[in-house]
Amino acid sequence: MEKDHTDYDTVIEKLTNASWDRVFVIYDAVAMGIPLSRIHEITKIDMWFLRQYEELFQLQKEISKLYNSYYTS
Repeated sequence: MEKDHTDYDTVIEKLTNASWDRVFVIYDAVAMGIPLSRIHEITKIDMWFLRQYEELFQLQKEISKLYNSYYTS
């Protein structure tokens, strides 16, 4: 299973077509900093749902930061 897409062109291409792994690609796109408006333009997914991805990404960053500070201290 492919995951963690980091190439912009690959991510844009994979967002274009609905597929079983598009939910993961959307998350990768958010992680890459691709604007939600661009993701919406390509996928036509409601902005409310895309904001949920963004919130999950921010939460993951915060958890990782806390985990690293706890286990590296």
